[in-house]
Order: sequence, then structure tokens, then C-alpha cells
Amino acid sequence: MPTTFRSIAPGRIHRWGGAGLVVARRADLHGAPPLTRAEQRVVRALPAWRQAEWLAGRLLAKRLVGEVVGAPGNEVEVLPRADGSPYVVVGGSPMPALHVSVSHTARHVAAALAPEPAGVDLCETGSAAAVRRVADRVLSPEELSLIGTDRPEAMAGAWAL
Repeated sequence: MPTTFRSIAPGRIHRWGGAGLVVARRADLHGAPPLTRAEQRVVRALPAWRQAEWLAGRLLAKRLVGEVVGAPGNEVEVLPRADGSPYVVVGGSPMPALHVSVSHTARHVAAALAPEPAGVDLCETGSAAAVRRVADRVLSPEELSLIGTDRPEAMAGAWAL
């Protein structure tokens, strides 16, 4: 059953059951857990334009995992599977029962952690045209007609925080 947060406070970890969600401004990620050697290798292998967004997402995900499972941040790794999706390692042991999802925009980053597969998505709504391009890919024509295409926030709210 989906959970709705009345107010998502930036930087605050929202928890329910064994799951958690955190959204932050990318500029506010100081003090995040350090990257492990494996994570450093991953980020160095990325194109320069992709490094900052990958780094922001992983730092926030590491913080979330550490706080939810009670592990020091330097023992938490969030590494990519072969398909690019993130998986969690704590203290050198893979944690297949923990599912992490990361999303980022130009200014914000979000991370979700759950005991079942879950996803999180962010969408900046400042550009109606950009929101519409994404909406056309992720929503059906019926959904778009119900929501209306003249309200970027409503369209984005159908799939994103």
C-alpha cells in the first residue's frame, strides 16, 4: 500500500516499518559518508557530466541505509548491478533483502529504501514542456486526459515526488 507524506522535509529521513525515504538539495550533501574504494572506482569510470549526479544519489542513499539499518556510513556501499540498478552492501556483505532506489534532478536528490522492490522519482516542475515530455512517456493517454496537460505539478504528481 502506498504511503503518502504530508510534508517531506528536505534532509530529514522519513521512516515507516523497515523502509525509509529522504530528499535533499544536492548542495546540502556535506557531511555524507565517504565513498568506499569500490564506489570510487565506479564514479571515476563515469563520464564527467554523470559523476556529480551519481555521487549525490549514492551519498544520500548511503546515509539513508546507514541510519535505517544502524550501520556506520563507512560500512555501507551502494553499488551498481550489471543493469545499473543499485544494490546495498553492509560491512562487506550484500544485503539482498534491502532494495534501494535513487533519483536526482539538477537541484535535488532522493533515496528510498524498502524490504521489497520500490522506486522513487523526482521531477522539477518549472518547465511545463519538460514535464510534458516525461508525462508522455510514463502516463497513458487516458491518465493524461484525467489529469490535464495544463498543470505540470499535477502531471508530475502522478509519478514523482
